[in-house]
Amino acid sequence: MTSAFLTGLFVVFAPLAVLAVTRRVPSRNVIVAVGFSVVGLFLLEGATFALHPGDALTLACAFFFGVWILMGSYFTQHFDPVALTAGQLVVLVVLAIPVVAVGGMGHITTQVLVAAAITGVWCSAIAFTLQL
Repeated sequence: MTSAFLTGLFVVFAPLAVLAVTRRVPSRNVIVAVGFSVVGLFLLEGATFALHPGDALTLACAFFFGVWILMGSYFTQHFDPVALTAGQLVVLVVLAIPVVAVGGMGHITTQVLVAAAITGVWCSAIAFTLQL
């Protein structure tokens, strides 16, 4: 449950990233939401200021999701969303190659290829394009 809350903080980080980049102050509702989120994080961490390593990683992930939303908003105004999605997926594949080379591929079966095609095309390419 803690990880889900922390991951959901990307909704808070996105307007904060906009504030940092554009200097536009968020609405009062956003400021109140940020305050409640900070209090919620404090309570989930046991009402202490110590942040567990796993929670810190999840919080960093949420922060980068917020930055990704800001960047997606900017780049979709300057580039074709389909080309942008294709570029993101190409970068993902290129960055995954060394990981696969070191970790190995495992057993590639027809079921694995079908699952990769479905998640690669439907869950990634189409979903990313619709989000942008």
